[in-house]
Amino acid sequence: MELSKDRITEIEKMYQRDNFPYKLGMRLTKVARGEAEMRIELEENHTHMYGFAHGGVIATLIDTVAAFAIYPELPEGAQLASISLTVNFLIPGERGTMLIARANPLRVGRRIAVGEVAVFNETGFLIAKGTVNYKIIRDKGERDA
Repeated sequence: MELSKDRITEIEKMYQRDNFPYKLGMRLTKVARGEAEMRIELEENHTHMYGFAHGGVIATLIDTVAAFAIYPELPEGAQLASISLTVNFLIPGERGTMLIARANPLRVGRRIAVGEVAVFNETGFLIAKGTVNYKIIRDKGERDA
């Protein structure tokens, strides 16, 4: 079942309110049922002292894009909170290159969702893989449970 244009617009607006990744320069380039894609152009402020992408930038990219792959599977108004994040860094991301992160949900249950992400550089080399587990918050009363 395809996502309605209204639901896609709602998810895109939700991303624009996601201050930290948005201000880092991450852009949501695709959202659909079962998949999401984000991109970031690696600039100097994204790198550590050796000129490669800081692991925290890649981890944030993975955490964020996985959530946006899962949101289309959730009822309207549901929220996600990260429980765990595993990242395997394979090759460094270099300043001046574009990173493309593609995510898909592995499992969306009643309380827990799991997303999987592959991060590529602009030439197609796999630079990182990640898995994220989220708590699904269906209403505000569940935040403390």
